[in-house]
Amino acid sequence: MKFNERLKFLRLEKGMTQEELAQKLNISRQSVSKWENGINEPGIETIKEICRVFGISVNALIEDDSDFIISKEQRIIKQSKFLFKLVLAFCLFDTLVTITYLRFLPARIPMHFDMNFNVNRYGSKYELLAIIAITYVMVFINYYIYKKTIKERSDEYLRVLKMLPIMNIVFIAIMLSIVSLVSFKSFIDIKRDIVSLLSLIMIIIFMILSIFSFPVFNKKRNVFFGFRTLFTLRNDEAWIKVNRFQAYSALVVTSITYIIGMIFAKEWTLYLTVSLIVSVIPTFIYHEVLRKRITK
Repeated sequence: MKFNERLKFLRLEKGMTQEELAQKLNISRQSVSKWENGINEPGIETIKEICRVFGISVNALIEDDSDFIISKEQRIIKQSKFLFKLVLAFCLFDTLVTITYLRFLPARIPMHFDMNFNVNRYGSKYELLAIIAITYVMVFINYYIYKKTIKERSDEYLRVLKMLPIMNIVFIAIMLSIVSLVSFKSFIDIKRDIVSLLSLIMIIIFMILSIFSFPVFNKKRNVFFGFRTLFTLRNDEAWIKVNRFQAYSALVVTSITYIIGMIFAKEWTLYLTVSLIVSVIPTFIYHEVLRKRITK
């Protein structure tokens, strides 16, 4: 983010017009307009005054670093966006695990229990999908509140931004626990099915990781997630291209592997997980080809 883009972002983030900022700096509105359009830049004393107005350091304003943290407010917004990506990942995991349970469950399963955990109602196993539907409705409502809160900039919105995605993650965890409890209580032969079930869940985890390796979710270089080598961590183009390639490769392999595992659901499903390691080989080849091309 360049200086002019950062200045405009800061101004809009504070809900200020160019005229209001100009008044605080004792300059003309046209000067602010020229700065934001990249026509010219202010002197060092004016930059210090701008930093005072926005409550940031000089380095945060002038350094060409797209990862800078502007303010506590912006940091919380950034964190909440990341947490909502986790919410999306948990929703997808919840959905796929529930569908996997359905593959192993009998047609009718216990659906309601009394205080002593005795069954008092049986129902179709597909009623479990209603729990997934409730989860998505809750997430949608909370996300709508989240978007409205960002726009309104109310006094309590920072606290709301922190709590909403965390509430979603806790709610999804509770719903998945209920589905898992009902499912494990209903398996006809859990000893026979457990290897296939756990293998499929492992494949689901890799599938979700491959989806969130796409640059749209994992655009910025980091040392925690993605295809991390010295080459990708030092080069933005390499980071995006290699992770995109790995995401496509892993997603195709995990999807095919998951479908095969769901169709047969045998103990040998465990061996399908080896294909997850194999899916990385094309990425290594692409990584080396790209590295040689860029470093020439």
